[in-house]
Amino acid sequence: MTNLALQLIGGLVLGLAFLQIKSGTGGLLQMTYACFMAACLCVFTANQVIPEFIRQRRVFIRESATNQYGAAAFVCSCVAIELPFLVSTSTIFFVVFYFMTGFSTTSARVAFFWLQYIVLAIHSLTLGQAMSAISKTESVAAMLSPLATTVFALYSSALIPVDMLPGVWRYTLRWLSPYFYWLEAVVSDQLHNIQVRCRPEELFTFDPPANMTCGEYAGEWVKSAIGYIDNLDSASECRYCPYRVGDEYYQSFSWEYTHRWRNLGILLGFIAANIVITALAIKFIKYSRR
Repeated sequence: MTNLALQLIGGLVLGLAFLQIKSGTGGLLQMTYACFMAACLCVFTANQVIPEFIRQRRVFIRESATNQYGAAAFVCSCVAIELPFLVSTSTIFFVVFYFMTGFSTTSARVAFFWLQYIVLAIHSLTLGQAMSAISKTESVAAMLSPLATTVFALYSSALIPVDMLPGVWRYTLRWLSPYFYWLEAVVSDQLHNIQVRCRPEELFTFDPPANMTCGEYAGEWVKSAIGYIDNLDSASECRYCPYRVGDEYYQSFSWEYTHRWRNLGILLGFIAANIVITALAIKFIKYSRR
């Protein structure tokens, strides 16, 4: 019930924080950070499984002398038993959060976001179990899980632009962050081909040379650049919006719409890796045999 309450309250808090995101450049940024915060909420899923997994591990170690079943069977059963409740509570969060924030109501985009969030939640579940398997106590696992989540979040490209990352981290931790793949998939899917209309306070203004309109002065440039000029026929105070469509925004993060399904497969690969790490840790790391 604790996980259910966390998902419901988390969905309400984030939904109210990003209530009915409006169009414009500010809306694009809000949508990105709404998705980012939804991903960070999954750390609660990882921490929720730690106490029960540690308890079940003690039982497994105690009974392992009978050779009734191996580490692989133990780990797979621990994952399988959590899935129905995990999918249910994650769906509750999705319904509350998604529609309060005003994301796209196109059926394909709704279904894709739900699928991606469920897969991310399963990743968090298996990550928590992996941290538990390599830790001696609940306290150690409870420290390792948020630490891993923090590293994943920092190198997801949402907080620190790719160009500002040190080279060694740009080519290592960035590609090892599940959040990077998740955010690229859901944000690019939500913003693909979405028309951007800047609000008046978001427009950049400049004056063309004398006896020239905004279109005559900057029309050719804006055709090859991103964004648009709101008043091409005006002879003063040209109003420029930095994005014409949502694609121009998320491409500044080096994200691509065509990577959506590839990224889903990569997330499934992370889940498989977590399960393998958990099984190996259970098999070879014996903190206690009683």
